Amino acid sequence: MNIKLIKLSVQGQNKESKEINFNEKNTLIQGSSDTGKSYILSAIYYCLGGTDIPKNVGYSAGYTTFILTLRLNNEIYTIVRDYAFSITNIYSGEHYVIDPPFENLISKKINEFFINTLNLNNFKIVTKSGKLGNITLSNLKYFSFFDEDKTLSSDFFLPKKENNKLLERQSLFSFLLTGQDDKNLDLSTPKDEKLRIDGKISVYNAELEMLNDWYSINNIDKSLTIDDISEKISFLDTELEAKLDIKIVNQNIINKLNSELKSLRIELNKNQNTIDKINDNIANFELLDEKYNSDKERLISILNTHLIFEQFADHTCPLCDSIMQVDTAEEREKFVKGIEFEISKISTLQSELKTLIPELKNELSFYNEHNQQLNNKIENNIKSQFEVKERSDLNDFINLTQKKNLLESSINFSNRISAINKLIDENISVKNKNIKVVRNLSTPFDSISKRCKSLLLGWGISNINNLYISDQEMDLIINQRQRISFGKGKRALFLTAFAISIMEYSLDKDIGHLGFLIIDSPLVTHKDPKYGLKTINDEEHRKLELDNYTEITVAQKFYHWLVKYKGKGQVIIIENDAPEEKYKTMINFIEFTGNDMIGRAGFF
Repeated sequence: MNIKLIKLSVQGQNKESKEINFNEKNTLIQGSSDTGKSYILSAIYYCLGGTDIPKNVGYSAGYTTFILTLRLNNEIYTIVRDYAFSITNIYSGEHYVIDPPFENLISKKINEFFINTLNLNNFKIVTKSGKLGNITLSNLKYFSFFDEDKTLSSDFFLPKKENNKLLERQSLFSFLLTGQDDKNLDLSTPKDEKLRIDGKISVYNAELEMLNDWYSINNIDKSLTIDDISEKISFLDTELEAKLDIKIVNQNIINKLNSELKSLRIELNKNQNTIDKINDNIANFELLDEKYNSDKERLISILNTHLIFEQFADHTCPLCDSIMQVDTAEEREKFVKGIEFEISKISTLQSELKTLIPELKNELSFYNEHNQQLNNKIENNIKSQFEVKERSDLNDFINLTQKKNLLESSINFSNRISAINKLIDENISVKNKNIKVVRNLSTPFDSISKRCKSLLLGWGISNINNLYISDQEMDLIINQRQRISFGKGKRALFLTAFAISIMEYSLDKDIGHLGFLIIDSPLVTHKDPKYGLKTINDEEHRKLELDNYTEITVAQKFYHWLVKYKGKGQVIIIENDAPEEKYKTMINFIEFTGNDMIGRAGFF
């Protein structure tokens, strides 16, 4: 009755799917820093009902869908979680698409599905409020997931700094080792005191809910630390300064364009006035030409009339019988010459007009063309101003400022949430101070202690004279020292051995452990002593299958144990340093090289 992980797939719109195959096997994931190793643990935790979205690791931007396939009670299931669309679905069978066939959908409630399938729905444990409550998937995950902070932590296995969860974890720990729940415990406290404390806690929880809603409404990751937020604010300050600089530059560009536009419009107005004047001149000259034609016609008519009258010389008037007077030849010649001179003069003026009008029209064509050029320049100027204004959109500046204000507010709210949680813990502590739970765990503690010691000696941790589990702290005591009193390297290995021993014991008893462990960085801080490493003998050489005689390290022995491990549970180790080459082929080994040119650079 346990889980075996098969495959993790992370997907996003227009993104290449990123996958890790566990194949229900013990797995070693190795890679240098910043290759996305720890993201895998966070993604699996999220798939199994975690509330915090895996932290963005740069390349993970745009990936919103998490798909986890696993085997549970010999049946394969697929969990699909997509935070962008608030999807949480569980399907029967193995699927690697965002929307598997609807007929395979069996549940939308992760906790309910796993607790029921693991047959844990009728068991009760003491919850953090001091009351009896149901076992949750979140409770169980605590004993299966060990991120780097938890692996290297200087707090107890059941952290006292999380006092409000201590009773709950102690209760579940006892259940995982004995199979006996706490439904028969008497958890009664004085009624008046209980009501008073419950009232205070209720008020605090209401404020917490309001603060959490604020985070949700404003789409701010609640898991961000103060340092994370400060870093984001610093980034926004830099971006805002850059935007402001761009805005100033763009405003200078707009001012210059406005000045140019003003000059262009003045020039256009001047040019148009010239065009209007030329048009007026052409019209006037064409009208004058018509007048000259009229004058010529009139003069020719007078000349012709004069020639007709010459024919009536020495004739009497038909009306009065008087002799008609006719000009002398000299006078007639003078008259005709005068008319002909006027006609010649008008013709000369018309000839000048015929030259002048085309010149004016050519000039008009030049100014019309210049007019068009000016209009084009004005149009381009206005277009350029519009483009610059678009680049320096004020809304973008306002949005960045609002984001910064929200992040600054989140620091205050984060401090308030911490203060409220502390108050809740203090009140729960007061409420639970009289709760005395006596559990007999000597038998499982003895078995687990022996297994821990065996593992640690096998990994090369020598000089372990005695090792047992403290009834009070529920953590290891090694050579009369608390586990947390050792340095990072040793306490991480001690915790790893402890977690493995607990899983093995619980699975052997078929009690309720999830059946897998994901441990991040159990070896990364361990350093072997500079002197005194044990030189292996022929027998150990044969067991470890090393190619050459060598001084054996803790890491080598650990990896040798891992590739040979045949326990019921599935062990997944995340580490920085690679094992011996021979071990890589003896286990489900996944390597992130950190180099795009060699193998798989990282998870993304």
